[in-house]
Amino acid sequence: MIKKKLFISLSFLLYVVAALQMLALYFFWYWSYWWYDIMMHFLAGLWVGGMVLWIYFFSGKTKVPRSIPKSYVYMMALGGTFLVGLLWELFEFSLDTFIVFQQNDLMDTMMDLGMDTLGALCASFYVARARWSPVYSNQGITGE
Repeated sequence: MIKKKLFISLSFLLYVVAALQMLALYFFWYWSYWWYDIMMHFLAGLWVGGMVLWIYFFSGKTKVPRSIPKSYVYMMALGGTFLVGLLWELFEFSLDTFIVFQQNDLMDTMMDLGMDTLGALCASFYVARARWSPVYSNQGITGE
């Protein structure tokens, strides 16, 4: 049950993020609203963190032990999201440096990675809460 619910929620979130991205580029919202980039990085971190957890715990591609500590869920989401966020920031830095010839702002990069991490933390709280709640406790982390 959690497996299907999480996948549907993540699919919906992906459509929302894509729609917000297209609208932002069309209407120049990244330049009009100072907070828009912050919101988008939070949503992206939420999606990436959720997908890391879904792929690892619910896709059936990996063998997950029946008993794992909650901290493992948090570490998986945060580690995977931080890696993706770091790769994105390196890509952004490369574009700014070699194509746009614009100096990259270190504070913006730190804020972006922080919001990615906060989004992943929210995703891991959701999965950990569902995994250790009485409703799902007899189903294990797989949520079958």
